[in-house]
Amino acid sequence: MRMVFNVRAFSPTITIIIALMKQTILTVVAVTSLVQAYGFESSWDVAHDKTKSALVKLNLTEKVGIVTDITWEGGPCVGNAYATGSIKHPSLCRQNSPLEIRFATPVTAFPARINAGLTWDRSLMNARGAALGTEAKGLGINSSRDQSPAGNSVVMQKTIQGIQDSGVQAYAKGYIGNEQEYNRSTISSNINDRTLNELYLWPFVDAVKANVASVMCSYNNIESQWDMGI
Repeated sequence: MRMVFNVRAFSPTITIIIALMKQTILTVVAVTSLVQAYGFESSWDVAHDKTKSALVKLNLTEKVGIVTDITWEGGPCVGNAYATGSIKHPSLCRQNSPLEIRFATPVTAFPARINAGLTWDRSLMNARGAALGTEAKGLGINSSRDQSPAGNSVVMQKTIQGIQDSGVQAYAKGYIGNEQEYNRSTISSNINDRTLNELYLWPFVDAVKANVASVMCSYNNIESQWDMGI
């Protein structure tokens, strides 16, 4: 597939799109490089340098493919990453579900995260995450996204550790204020700074401390601004 743009006619728009795309690709490829090539102990500087060197090898079609995926549910997973041979970026299989592995059989329906939290047993929370990760890896899934953390951040942290110890990347989602499904792409979650930082942001901070592979933004607005810009 070849994509051709009339750059002269739409040069201001194209410039903005490419600038935003470049930042997104830097993040996507840097995180992938960090996780795949160096594990979780390497620095951002190393991953960022690898990303910049990789960008010059990508054509426009590959850049668009990396940040948009193949299609929604157009493969074995919910999200299926575009493979780029020029930098050996694989087609990652991304899956999500609060209880089990979606679109796959046979799979285990695990207890919900809130039930794991009510046990107050951190080792059990970790074991649940490890079981989810092991089952995902066995089905060829590279990345697993858990739902937005409505409970305590310990559950999220232990689940992430369990999943990633099994060799599967964990995504923390949805950042931030994604607390309902109805009209989730159009509503605005109006949250004051103190509530945002002390209640909603805390689990994501612990997710980062747990070396989560990536964070997925949510679809809603925050104070009438797109969430992905917060």
